[in-house]
Amino acid sequence: MEEIKNWAFSVCCCAIVCGILNLILPEGSIKKIFKSILCVFFLSVVINPLSAMEYPDFLSLKNKDFGIAPDYEENGFNGISEEYLENEIIKSTEEILKSLDINFEDISIKVNIREDQSIDINDFAVVVSEKGNTDELAEKILQKTGIEPKIILSGENQNG
Repeated sequence: MEEIKNWAFSVCCCAIVCGILNLILPEGSIKKIFKSILCVFFLSVVINPLSAMEYPDFLSLKNKDFGIAPDYEENGFNGISEEYLENEIIKSTEEILKSLDINFEDISIKVNIREDQSIDINDFAVVVSEKGNTDELAEKILQKTGIEPKIILSGENQNG
């Protein structure tokens, strides 16, 4: 927003300077030359910020606005890969565990994207190394990710 304000201020100042110079120029053929120079100068002030802009990939921008990262393989749910979804769920779960200061050993999840573009999430388990309120932890993870995990203490049997 600050860049737009600076650009608008520059355009206004340039317009005022060009208007004053136009008033004090003597009449005749020299005024036509200076008017042309002033027009080019004004256009360069207006266009200059556009040349410095970085133009984003519109697909990336659209997906960034909705919290979805593009997957250029273009397979899966709207171009999102299973691996990307798994990583995002693991990242969200890690944030919760770190915010609660809970030590964990492993977070595992298996995401499957079917041909009808539906998502099937299996085997979401969190292995923690300390005993605590596992029901509360599972509830907080469910609230953040929308998926209820199986909380396993590190000494327990992880297969059943």
